[in-house]
Amino acid sequence: MSEASGNNEKPIFTMEIDGKPVIAFGAENFAEARELCREQWLKDDLAGLTSGGVWIYKEGAKLQVRRATVREVEMYGDAERSVEAADALMIAYLVDLDDMD
Repeated sequence: MSEASGNNEKPIFTMEIDGKPVIAFGAENFAEARELCREQWLKDDLAGLTSGGVWIYKEGAKLQVRRATVREVEMYGDAERSVEAADALMIAYLVDLDDMD
């Protein structure tokens, strides 16, 4: 069984918020991926975003990670190719974000 990963680098994981796949990102392993669920900066960032008029994250929402599906890995790869290379954590949104005008 092959791992879901992009470009044979880090495996790609998906974070679900209350059971809905919201972001995909690379991590060395499950432990590292689960740590992202505890990061306050990420919760703060997600709390300021909406999709279809609904807040992506509300305090107390259940955050879980799992291996990304093939389609989610493709979406991550598309997002990764659309930005300049950086050492920062690359996050691909799996939901359509509302404009924040």
